[in-house]
Amino acid sequence: MKQSSLVAIAISILPAAPIAAQSPAIRSGGVVNAASLAGRGLPNQGVAQGSQFAIFGTGIGPDEPVQAKAFPFPTTDGLGGVTIKVAAGGSTVDAIMISVSANKVVAVLPSTVPVGTGQVSLSYQGTAVNAEILIVKTNFGIFNRGDSGAGAAVLRNIAEDGSATENSLTSPARPGQRVSLRGTGLGPVAGNEAAGPITGDIAEDVEVWVAGKPANVTAKGRAADCCAGVDQVTFEVPQGVAGCYLPLAIRAGSVVSNFATMAVSVAGGCPDALIDLETLKPGGNYSSGFIGLTRTSFALDQFESVSEAGSAAFTRYRIDDLLAFQSPFSAPPIGSCTVFTFSDAIQPVSFTSQILDAGPALTVTGPKGSRQLTKREGVYLAEFATTTLIPGVPLPVETYLDPGTYTVSGPGGEHVGAFSNTLIVGQSINWANRSTVGTADRNTVSRAADLPITWTGPGDNDLVTITGVSPSETRATATFLCIERGSAGRFTVPSWVLSALPASRNGFLSVASSLNPGTRLEASGLDFGQVNWSSNSSRTIAYQ
Repeated sequence: MKQSSLVAIAISILPAAPIAAQSPAIRSGGVVNAASLAGRGLPNQGVAQGSQFAIFGTGIGPDEPVQAKAFPFPTTDGLGGVTIKVAAGGSTVDAIMISVSANKVVAVLPSTVPVGTGQVSLSYQGTAVNAEILIVKTNFGIFNRGDSGAGAAVLRNIAEDGSATENSLTSPARPGQRVSLRGTGLGPVAGNEAAGPITGDIAEDVEVWVAGKPANVTAKGRAADCCAGVDQVTFEVPQGVAGCYLPLAIRAGSVVSNFATMAVSVAGGCPDALIDLETLKPGGNYSSGFIGLTRTSFALDQFESVSEAGSAAFTRYRIDDLLAFQSPFSAPPIGSCTVFTFSDAIQPVSFTSQILDAGPALTVTGPKGSRQLTKREGVYLAEFATTTLIPGVPLPVETYLDPGTYTVSGPGGEHVGAFSNTLIVGQSINWANRSTVGTADRNTVSRAADLPITWTGPGDNDLVTITGVSPSETRATATFLCIERGSAGRFTVPSWVLSALPASRNGFLSVASSLNPGTRLEASGLDFGQVNWSSNSSRTIAYQ
């Protein structure tokens, strides 16, 4: 018998050592609105009086989750061995416990807690740990079905007879229909919140946007049929909107919520899904492939870099995951914007996927010859050309992706069959006001004013995407994404969208065009595939 086997046997018969309990610890910036999960540095950070808040950490509760099941909800007695006290403005109160687990605890902040910076003291089995909490009067967050601060809203379509169904890709709302949205953070109420929902209108001003259009708000206040600290906003879906993933946002008081999505259709079904939902069979798989050719111009102070590249990826997903995913990072419809946020409190949304093999390399052939996209860790990549432009130094710009007809082909591999597609590469986008956007002082964009963007080049068959990224000093980042038709030549980013970004001296702004739609990629082994061409013009910018 080998020595390693003897060691393994010896170890296996030793008495088990006791496992030390993990000391509770709250993650940095881990006290947030329970719906939006907006972290420190974002404009919608903070926990509103009377709202649900979440605490993220390690060892802060029992391994098996415990949920408060009946009113009155626990306060001083705690839940699952967890109690929370909140100190602010010279007073200390017990939080109303909702649910506890090892990594996440949810509670209601009593409406009586004064606004300002306070301290949360979480105690689990006698061991306490403290964290800072920012308390505000109003900060609304939209609950979403993925519990990640983004994606499909917790939303119900209300029929004429008053019955309600969950809004989803297969059950969209209609323009003009009333819908009810769940969230938290409209503001304080009077009464014993631990005893049950306190109904009635909350006086705070509330605005709702669906795909950039204002919606008529018909009711707002605590949800009467549910929980402590949960708000309900009822509104009418605006006319003229339709889509699977329409961006949805609410401004309560002066603060814009997290952005969620909802489905709206005139005739039923999902009008703009890349995936044919009717063909998806639960328990099965869905395979897709995307190939992109891209030209990028990036301006940094006085320098500019021009690069051209190609990339491709082929992936298989579980259909059950796709149906539940509800695309938290989906693009908005034409003529509208959405905002994505990232912080320590927001965990990446993930699901099971498999990288598919389409052969050792793909080939791109155009007016200047052939190039290969080589396979690297399952993804196909190639850099065609790169040029750095220096003021006062005349340099020729090296190019490969000149306008013309290109062929993109693959030999086929273990999962994806051979294919050959033709793609028309057009003129690159010219961001007309790139050098003048913002103020002269570090080219600063005001988040309190509308931002006009103009361009030339793209036509009726192109889409233009406008993207702004603003990282805060606390590592929280917000990104806005707006889409317009290429032939429009201009788009104005609304100030209420920009107000959802944190102030930043190190942000950037880009204007890009792509074909709409791209060329359909037909290959055995794929349920859907696409080849597309895009051009991008970017620059650094400061947001204030």
